[in-house]
Amino acid sequence: MKWISFLYSFWVANIAGIIFCASLASADAPPSYDQPMPFAWAHQIPTGEQPGWGDTWWFNYSLSDSNIWNEPTTMTDKRNGDTYYYMADYEQTTLNLEVGHAFWDRLGVSIDLPIADRWGGVLDHFINAFHILGYGESLYNRADYPQWQTIYSVKKNNVDYFASQKPVQGLDNINLKFKLWMFKWMGDVPNSCPCGLSISSETKFPLNSGATGGTTGSIDQSVSVHLGIPLFSASAFWATASYTALGRNPAIDGWPQFNHIVMYEGNFDFALNDYWGFVISARAESPYLDRSALSFVDNSTNPAVVANDQQSSGWNALTHWLGSESFGFRYRTIAGSEFRAMFVEDFGLGYNDQSSGLYTNNAPDVNIVIQGNFTF
Repeated sequence: MKWISFLYSFWVANIAGIIFCASLASADAPPSYDQPMPFAWAHQIPTGEQPGWGDTWWFNYSLSDSNIWNEPTTMTDKRNGDTYYYMADYEQTTLNLEVGHAFWDRLGVSIDLPIADRWGGVLDHFINAFHILGYGESLYNRADYPQWQTIYSVKKNNVDYFASQKPVQGLDNINLKFKLWMFKWMGDVPNSCPCGLSISSETKFPLNSGATGGTTGSIDQSVSVHLGIPLFSASAFWATASYTALGRNPAIDGWPQFNHIVMYEGNFDFALNDYWGFVISARAESPYLDRSALSFVDNSTNPAVVANDQQSSGWNALTHWLGSESFGFRYRTIAGSEFRAMFVEDFGLGYNDQSSGLYTNNAPDVNIVIQGNFTF
C-alpha cells in the first residue's frame, strides 16, 4: 500500500539524514517549513531563515506531510457577475533540497529544489479524531465528504482549469537565492545563531506551464529582509519579512487577484542544553484575492450554517491573511549539525465566520515537518 511505502520512506530518509549530518561539520538552523497551500506552492512564496551561514558550503533538507482541506467554495465577482469555484482536498508530501555556497563571507548563493507528491494520504482519520478531541464538535464539514481524496479544482463560470490534469507529482520549479549578509552578530556558542542583518533575493523559475497545479508557469521574484538576535548563551530569535511580485497565474485569470504577497515570520530557538532546544515560529501571508470584489455564495438561509460553510471552504485561505504556527524540538550534534521535528497548524487573527478572535484556513490543516542542516 502507498501509505506504508510513504511512512517507511519518510523515516528511513530522515534517519539516514541524521546519521549523515552528525558525521559532518558545523550547521545552522534550516530554513522554515514551506507553505503547501496550492497558490503559495505554485508561486513558491519564501519562508523565514537565519541571516547568515556557518561555513562555506551548506546543505538543507526538509521532508514534510501536510493535509489540505477546503470544501467547495463558490464566489461571485461583484464587478462582472462571473462565478468562481475552488476546492482543495489532498495530502501533500514535500521534499525540499537546498545546496548553497558563500563566495565570500558576505555573499551566499543557493539553489532550492521543491519536490511535491499530492495523494489521498494517511492523515484524514487522525485529523477528524483530533478535532473531536480538541474542539468537541467542529470537523469543518469533513464528515460530509469521503476521506483519502485527491482533488484540486479551480473553475471560472463552470469551466475547470485543471479538469484534465493529474495530481502534482515531482519537481515543477527551481528557486535561485542570493543573500547579502550586511551585519554579523554571532551567538556565544558556535553555530547557535549566525545572526545579524541580511537581505536576500529569491527567483522562482518554472519547469513547465501553468497547466499543472505545481507551478504557475511564470517567474516570481521575492525580496526578503532577515534579522537575527542571539539570546542568552545558545538561544536565538530571527525574523523574516518578504515581498513577492507575483507572476501570472493562468488558473485564475480575470479573478480579483493581488499582484503581490507580503510575508512575515518569527522564530524562537530556546536552548535546553548543549544539544536539545525547543523551537516555535509563527507566520502570516497576505491574501491572494480581493474580498471586497467578491461575494461568498451559499444555498442555506441559516446564518450559522453559512458561517460554518464559509470557514470550511477556501474563503479564508484565499481572501484573508494566511497564518500558521509551528512548535517542536531540534537536536544539535557535538559538531553542530542540526535536526528538527515540528508540528505546524493553521490560524488567523480576526473575527471571521463564527470565530471570536481566531479563525482557521485549513490550508494546510496540519503539517508534520522533519528537517536537517549541515555545513562544510
